[in-house]
Order: sequence, then structure tokens, then C-alpha cells
Amino acid sequence: MHVYNVTRRDGALSSITVADVDGRTASFSIDGGEAGSVLTHTPGLSDAWRREAWAFANIMLATEFETSSRPVQI
Repeated sequence: MHVYNVTRRDGALSSITVADVDGRTASFSIDGGEAGSVLTHTPGLSDAWRREAWAFANIMLATEFETSSRPVQI
């Protein structure tokens, strides 16, 4: 799994999209520095895959916030 896209609104992170090698994707809103609700995903994904993608997105966001050299707007 990898980060496919990150969207910013007014300089703050607003959504994150993760994907796997099979082309499955899921996009999540960013709320309070964490991945929040599912915005969109590849049709027919299992709940388990969406949970894994959500967890991965949160790990990537936490890593970004911890290693950011400038203050993060949340």
C-alpha cells in the first residue's frame, strides 16, 4: 500500500488517497490530523481492506506531522 495523493485546502491537508499494487484505492477526509470518513473508494472493496487502508492513511499522516519541519495546520 502507498500514498497515492494528498489534497490541500488553504494550505492545510484536507484528504489523503491510498492505493495498493492491484489498483484499489480509498480516499479519506482529514479531520483533526487523522484520516476520517471515507470520501470514495474502488467499488466492491471489503470492509477489511477499507479498515487496512484507513489505518495505513493514519500512520502516514502521523509520520508526516511528526517529521514536518513547519507547524501543521489542522
